[in-house]
Amino acid sequence: MVVKGNFDWHLFIGDETALPAIGRRVEELPANTTAIARIEINDANERQTFSSVGSLDLAWIERNGAAPGGPDLLMQALEDTAIPSGLGYAFVAAEANTVKRIRQYLVAWRGLNPTWIKASAYWRRNAAGYDDGHEH
Repeated sequence: MVVKGNFDWHLFIGDETALPAIGRRVEELPANTTAIARIEINDANERQTFSSVGSLDLAWIERNGAAPGGPDLLMQALEDTAIPSGLGYAFVAAEANTVKRIRQYLVAWRGLNPTWIKASAYWRRNAAGYDDGHEH
């Protein structure tokens, strides 16, 4: 997916399953663009390095052995994050219920335009072989 349009800032929220997508988007940011990334990982060993010509505010949220898929860590990180003024785009990718909760929060409490939020459920907690409903 390619994000079209000139946005003043980008918000990337996800767990380790979203690392490839977030990394790509961060590295493709144009100069003079602000990006905020909040990424939940198991521990410090999963941290990655991203190159960007834009301005990146990156925070790693470590579970440190806690079970993945709960919304609390990402929600707390998001609630503690200042959202810049201007036109913004949000990309959210993680466990299905977490993604739904974050998307609702961004629209209801942070006032983001739902059209400018890409929210993807990459997996579902306690569901082996999760099917997102797409056929090929």
